[in-house]
Amino acid sequence: MTSLFPFPQIRDGQKELIKDIETVLETGNSLIAHAPTGIGKTAAALAPCLEYALNNNKIIFFLTSKQSQHRIVIDTLRLIKDKIDKNKSQINFSVVDIISKQAMCPRDIAREYYAVFNEMCIHEQKTRKCRYFRSDKTVTNQILNNILHVEELKDLCAENVLCPHKTAVDAMAEADVVVCDYNYVFTDILETVLEKTGKPMDDLILIIDEAHNLPDRIRDHLSGELTLNLIDEAAKEISPLDKKLHRHIRDVGRFFDRFIETQPGNTELNISREEITQGIEQALQEVLGGGLSYMEFVESLKAIEVEIAEKEQHEKKEKSPLTSIIEFLEGWNTNLPCSRVYRNEVNPVLSFRLLDPSVLSEKIISGAHTAVMMSGTLYPVEMYADILGAKNALLKQYKSPFPSENKLVLITKRLTTLYSMRSDSMYNEMAKKISQIHDAVGGNAAVFFPSYSLMDDVYRKFQYNSDAKIEDKSEDIILEERRMSKAAKNKLFNKLKINSNKILFGVQAGSLSEGIDYKNNILRAVIIAGLPLSPPTLEVKNQRDYYINKFGQEKGILYGYIYPAISKVMQAAGRGIRSENDVGAVILMDARFAYPKYRKCLPPDYDIEITDEAEKICSEFFKKDFVVKALQEAENKIREEKVKKSFERIKVEEVKINSMPVIEKIEDKNLIPLAVLECVYEFNERLGVHKIAGILTGSNAKFIGEGGYNESKNYGVLGNFTAADIAAVIDELLQKDYLERAGEFMYPTVKVSRTGGLAILKKEEIKVDTLSQIKEYQEKEQKQKTPHEEAEDMLTPGETELFEKLRMWRRKLADRNNVPPYRIFQDKTLREVARKKPGTKEELKEIYGVGEAKLEKYGGVLIEIVNG
Repeated sequence: MTSLFPFPQIRDGQKELIKDIETVLETGNSLIAHAPTGIGKTAAALAPCLEYALNNNKIIFFLTSKQSQHRIVIDTLRLIKDKIDKNKSQINFSVVDIISKQAMCPRDIAREYYAVFNEMCIHEQKTRKCRYFRSDKTVTNQILNNILHVEELKDLCAENVLCPHKTAVDAMAEADVVVCDYNYVFTDILETVLEKTGKPMDDLILIIDEAHNLPDRIRDHLSGELTLNLIDEAAKEISPLDKKLHRHIRDVGRFFDRFIETQPGNTELNISREEITQGIEQALQEVLGGGLSYMEFVESLKAIEVEIAEKEQHEKKEKSPLTSIIEFLEGWNTNLPCSRVYRNEVNPVLSFRLLDPSVLSEKIISGAHTAVMMSGTLYPVEMYADILGAKNALLKQYKSPFPSENKLVLITKRLTTLYSMRSDSMYNEMAKKISQIHDAVGGNAAVFFPSYSLMDDVYRKFQYNSDAKIEDKSEDIILEERRMSKAAKNKLFNKLKINSNKILFGVQAGSLSEGIDYKNNILRAVIIAGLPLSPPTLEVKNQRDYYINKFGQEKGILYGYIYPAISKVMQAAGRGIRSENDVGAVILMDARFAYPKYRKCLPPDYDIEITDEAEKICSEFFKKDFVVKALQEAENKIREEKVKKSFERIKVEEVKINSMPVIEKIEDKNLIPLAVLECVYEFNERLGVHKIAGILTGSNAKFIGEGGYNESKNYGVLGNFTAADIAAVIDELLQKDYLERAGEFMYPTVKVSRTGGLAILKKEEIKVDTLSQIKEYQEKEQKQKTPHEEAEDMLTPGETELFEKLRMWRRKLADRNNVPPYRIFQDKTLREVARKKPGTKEELKEIYGVGEAKLEKYGGVLIEIVNG
């Protein structure tokens, strides 16, 4: 058993997994591992693979699509390194953590849509316009000598004016472990990777985490959709810059017009690759004075795309019509087996999607020395071996380490989301059952639906219901919305506090049903409200028919239709029980789950009971002594964590107080603008004006300790000034374009502009008018705050959010009236408004700084903002 395992004990499930990995490493084979949550897959995979790689001159590629998993991998490798150092072993290894080029880029062009960014990046490398595109062996060695998370690597490179992505790729040549996304191996990037590492394919050991996502990730990479009316819009973009190319794209547009005229309306049709490629080529060849080939046309569009993007100065984040056309035409040209569909419902659309991921993955999996594919929902393993082309792989299903009695699994009778059975009465019955189960479990429950529309239909039955008890529950429902931002989802997730008795409504295969760790038994029940079978579109039929043709009737239907739905169910159902101490119920709320063809697809560790009284069985389960005890321990753990955080905050404050003399405070107010820019750059696009000012002035506010901002090199450097002073400086830097606004209306943040970035590099002395007012303002407000006054300044997260909204309103008003923001209201006043939330003008009048004139002028608006 491996000597590099980083923890004191190896659990039983890990022993079996490690043994199997050691076997495939020795034989040069692959492993497909259904390893349920809790086994400890990361450490169990890394330890034997690293030991083998170091002894046999191989390189490990740990592939994961989630940044949170990147951190777990890096932390595990650091633990392995600590163990090696503690044992005074001579073993040494290097690690490179890398994400996409665009996500690592420190330049403004990173704000462009990906395809545009990529073309511009290549263009500016060739023309030597990118000052970051250079090498520095000293920095490369720093990366290799320290195990850095990608964010640390980015900061190190930015400080040295180096391209983080290029530096990371260069470091691969001497790395033993590379942590990266699937794309680095399962796309054409692999050629560059092999060239940089100097390794042949059979020297690669692949660890593929969450491998159930791999087939769709490969398909997604070779898929696309084009709304045909975008061609006219793209032609308008090109017209001012290249008349000849404009004529070409107009000719292509006319071909598509003729194509649409020959197709029936309101239908879906399969289209051949050649029908489009040859039609476009013919249209291009008809141009007088010589035409273009299909791919010459695409390359010409790419060149003009870069020119357009440069003229727009990187202000467009969304995909332009021209970019959409380029991506589509380039992908459509592939000879790989794809579903190619034309549909004309509202707008005419062409789409394509790779049907068989194994045409790309089989060669890679068989070519690598070993591929370890693992996931908690890699079930059934035989299917993944077939669809990924992993021939002769070792197929293993590991037992869950969690006690089986901790999980109750029920299938409800009568209820279903079968399309022909959907009705108001069915939605009403579903709402009633959800309400009853929620009452029975006595805590948070999550309900995951096949689609947003179905979720909305059931939610309306809570909002408007003749049963007052059900209608009252609408106030307890937390609703996932379409296209929610990451910040909004985090805010929604944070509402699920222990014993808050909420009901989370989300969708299967959404971000709330996959990848979020609902730890400490925060969910008592997960309800799967419907079987998420794909709608019977032509693309779904093409996928099913392809697999029937390849694997036979039975496997074809399972692989192309049923198992993809069950995989979504398994991911969502696994949100409730995240550790061996958790207890909970999984309710499969669709009678079809009991049908043999679906039930046999569910994991073997599902001990299922079919019932019409799910609420009664749940009630009995949650009254069992071991369940009550487990929930109590979970609550105690949460309280302990809160206490621990409080103590950590106290320690932070003590350290801050004790170390006050060593903080190098800036006393020259002319240096304030540069200090502000450096702090904003450190937290680029993550924090708003209020928080930046708090960090710079050394605030004791709650968010400082919780976010670890007291560790920042910029913490307290402007402690000689007030937060209001600094906020005013930030406002002026925004007006002078040294800073830019970012984030969303509800969560505004700031970032350094290109002008601001140059100012930092040149150590520019920035002239800011606000500085002249700071001295007078300080003389009036110089007195030291008492501990009571400092405590009064602290706001809760909800109050901080409202405070930021009020400050944004004040800034806009100040800009319109050309006055400093504090002339409208001081921060002290807005902070008190945020804390007291006045609902009437009488209540508002009681707040410091709100006199009769300001009450009359701004009172109505303030109350409107407070009330949301």
